[in-house]
Amino acid sequence: MLRLSFYLAMIEGEAEQQKFEQLYWKFKGLMYYRAYEILQEEQAAEDAVSMAFLRIAQNIHKVGELDDPRTKGLIVTIADHIAIDLYRKRRREREHYAPISELDETSAARTLETELENSLMEAILLLPAQYKNVLLLKYADGYNNREISELLHYSVAKVEKLISRGKKQLHRLLEEVPPL
Repeated sequence: MLRLSFYLAMIEGEAEQQKFEQLYWKFKGLMYYRAYEILQEEQAAEDAVSMAFLRIAQNIHKVGELDDPRTKGLIVTIADHIAIDLYRKRRREREHYAPISELDETSAARTLETELENSLMEAILLLPAQYKNVLLLKYADGYNNREISELLHYSVAKVEKLISRGKKQLHRLLEEVPPL
């Protein structure tokens, strides 16, 4: 509750404060879930959510209506991007302090798996926004094509075409990545 008070103090105008408070209670669980999926650590996920809410509070005037599916997409995207940034920062710090030669086989396997996941996420983030958005909604968020079409106000056929083209571009990008 202390954090909520902190965020509300940053926002001018009672209407925007109320909007932020409703947004906070509606999406904080989803944001934590998404951040934890990426970071796999409770404290880091909480930090990511706090940073996301800080960014949202600073830009509350840009946030649409709470019931608008685009608002949910925006909130999830902000949480995802901050969590990914924290993940990359932690990975760089680990690589700096723990050379792979000092790790046991299990840690080395996890490191390799993490590097592959990072390469995939980096490639997805390089895609044009329309492809990146549908692929993240489909494969990271678990939405089906019909739900994505409703969220983005596209036809189902357009969503299917964007997913297909996005996967092709992703495949091309991954072919350019040198082998580990």
